[in-house]
Amino acid sequence: MNVLNNTALRHIFIVSLTALLGNGAVQATEPEHHTDKRWQPVSGNAVHYFPTSIVHASVDTTLGKTEYSTDTIDLSGDLKGRLVYHVTSDFDFSAATLTNTGHQVFSGTVLDSAPVMLLDDNFMFTVNLNNGDTRGSVFLTRRLAGPRIQCRLSVTGTGFDAQGNGLAEYTGMCRQFTPVRR
Repeated sequence: MNVLNNTALRHIFIVSLTALLGNGAVQATEPEHHTDKRWQPVSGNAVHYFPTSIVHASVDTTLGKTEYSTDTIDLSGDLKGRLVYHVTSDFDFSAATLTNTGHQVFSGTVLDSAPVMLLDDNFMFTVNLNNGDTRGSVFLTRRLAGPRIQCRLSVTGTGFDAQGNGLAEYTGMCRQFTPVRR
């Protein structure tokens, strides 16, 4: 009798759930905090102000040295604004490489958005110390202020200007989560 009751209860539950789903009483919906999150391509240029860098510490290592500094970078193009860049620079002189990691905050606009502040604590840049080849990845994915925007960028160094500032180009994708309008 117990098996029959369990089977009957399962059957009633399945029929009831099917009826609810079929009538639209239960629907999968987009979360209310956003409706539009399409990635859009972005590109532009960057100027890294090396002459105004503030080196907080430099420590010799077995492979070279590690420097801790604060730098500023201006972005133009689809992202317009400034990055404050708190960087750990690991120099490996035997491999002729430099690796930059740390934290950076972007303050500006993305694709003509309202002003935004975005944090990146996952970026990484590598530099070939023999030929200057510079490549990096930027992940501006944590909103600190302004609209909810995320950007993922690839950066390639293009040389230096007469003042010693580093020049670069960036490409990537950004998305803005549009709030639901009622």
